[in-house]
Amino acid sequence: MDPAATANEVTATPEVVWSEAHLESSMAQLQEMHARLCKLRDAVSRLVDPMLVQQSSPEELYNDFARNVNRTQADVQELTRLVRSDRSKEIFERAAESRAQNGGDIRGWRVTEHEDWLDVRGPDVPRDVNAVGTTGLNADSSPRTSIEDLRAAIEHFKNNHPGIDSSLDETSKTMM
Repeated sequence: MDPAATANEVTATPEVVWSEAHLESSMAQLQEMHARLCKLRDAVSRLVDPMLVQQSSPEELYNDFARNVNRTQADVQELTRLVRSDRSKEIFERAAESRAQNGGDIRGWRVTEHEDWLDVRGPDVPRDVNAVGTTGLNADSSPRTSIEDLRAAIEHFKNNHPGIDSSLDETSKTMM
């Protein structure tokens, strides 16, 4: 066997193994991008909000609108900065390489496959679906979530995503 050929094979496919800390840092970067993107969900409604309420003067309407435009523009610029950063490019390249190598194992994810995806209880709390105060099953075996569980989920979300306004419509059990 030719040692030069073996050396070329090794350098042709350098397998860079990321440390656990590097992976966690990458996940934190992706989480930050996701939080910033979620914050933009209400951008359009934030922009038109001043027009939906009676303003005391046209100047006040303009000032409120301009303030919201500036805030939204800053949010878009921050997300753009994060997405275009060298760190994010490195993460996206690594993900693309991983997909190319292991793409057969990647498939779409559905919430129905993981009923506890939004479980905010700590690891010491039992996961018994029939326990009081947890997600249970009703007579037709569909998931039922209590208001307390939704409140806890929203508190957890607020703690992990500061700066994103969210609330619970208890009637429809919808997070806004």
